[in-house]
Amino acid sequence: MITIDGIEYDPEQLSDDVKTQILHVQFCDQEITRLEFLLATMKTARTGYGKAVAELLPQ
Repeated sequence: MITIDGIEYDPEQLSDDVKTQILHVQFCDQEITRLEFLLATMKTARTGYGKAVAELLPQ
């Protein structure tokens, strides 16, 4: 069963167009998750680089 907006649907009863759109939604969700992880990684790296710059500057 697939639940959409609180309603359960039998995948066998859904049209190919609906199934395709569901696949697109799933792909978007996966990409959002991947990009959120990448953003968190870049923010962490940026913090580290900023600290390195501060340590390398003359006092």
